Amino acid sequence: MIKAVFFDIDDTLYDQMLPFEKALLTVFPDIQRSNIENIYSLFRKKSDEVFPNYQNGIISQEEHWFQRLSQTLKVAENIKVTFNKTVEFQSIYNHYLKDIKPYKEVFQLVKELKKSNLIVGIISNGEFKHQTDKISTLGLLRYINEENIFISGNMGIAKPNFKIFSKVANVEELKTADILYIGDNYLNDIFGASNAGLKTIWFNHRKKKMPKGMCVYPNLEVKRPQDFKNVDIDFIKGGL
Repeated sequence: MIKAVFFDIDDTLYDQMLPFEKALLTVFPDIQRSNIENIYSLFRKKSDEVFPNYQNGIISQEEHWFQRLSQTLKVAENIKVTFNKTVEFQSIYNHYLKDIKPYKEVFQLVKELKKSNLIVGIISNGEFKHQTDKISTLGLLRYINEENIFISGNMGIAKPNFKIFSKVANVEELKTADILYIGDNYLNDIFGASNAGLKTIWFNHRKKKMPKGMCVYPNLEVKRPQDFKNVDIDFIKGGL
């Protein structure tokens, strides 16, 4: 029986591609809009590849920013990105993050879960203040208690390492099987959480395919934000 539901933040609670696109076209106006989704997808992939080195203190945050953007645009657009351009992009991107809005259907689900006396929380990779600022901007602190927010920057463990999910279960004094995790990233969210014993919902609104060779499946796959309206709370509480 599900007693707690935790969410990823980026591209799960809100459309992360919107601020990314605005910042990218501001700094690199010659990029074709038709290629933005491919660039964004590659940027997320490169970010996940580089993030462990930042999480483990091997590279600085600024170097993390530079590597993920420069590697992305070199492959996608054959653009050589300078460090200064990276800092400019990140500054503008952070500015647009102040205007993000939640997916209304996900926001409604959070409210309904809270009304059903379930623990509702966050498990996210990233720097603590950067991620909690997003949660605040999205208006979710009214429904999610701070003690139920777990960010890798403060925990010393990052997704997809199953230990971050196990640690959350220990803090919440719950069995991992009693926790549902909802996220958009197959490897970080579905594979990582499932390996810890959590139930999962893959919010696959980017219509990604499971990586070849993977045999870990979500308990439920949701392909559009509006489909969350059809997910019954009793169905969730029963364990999917």
